[in-house]
Amino acid sequence: MDFWKQTGIYALYAKYDLIYVGQAGLSDQSYLGNRLKHHLTDDLAGRWDMFSWFGLQKVKANNEVGRRAKLNVSTKAHLANVLEGIIIEVAEPPMNSQKGRFGGRVERYIQVDDSLDSEHEANEKILQRIDKLGEKVVKTKEQMKRAIKKALK
Repeated sequence: MDFWKQTGIYALYAKYDLIYVGQAGLSDQSYLGNRLKHHLTDDLAGRWDMFSWFGLQKVKANNEVGRRAKLNVSTKAHLANVLEGIIIEVAEPPMNSQKGRFGGRVERYIQVDDSLDSEHEANEKILQRIDKLGEKVVKTKEQMKRAIKKALK
């Protein structure tokens, strides 16, 4: 799923420590993807290794990000719950045992690191090669035993 065009709040981390919080597309026409890409070359470049984000656009049934729409907050309590939830999720304060109270219409997406899959595949290929080499060593050892027996007769 491509969240490049999502808008909302994002946080940057270095080794799980929160180092920066920003917004994308709330006061301008930027997107989450643009902001993260910019942070790869600005003064934060090389200083963060993970991010999290809290998007305001719905995800459509075809897994595309929906259009930008006006956001209506029904009550001050609702706004406070959302703000508290975002702060808890971003900062992970050690004394907070509860997670954010966003309501039932919130979806959570966990990013899977594709590089782990390719690293895993590479490791599997190496193990397969080692197994094949092991088979060749066993065959060669058996051939040598037969040749030695034959030579000693």
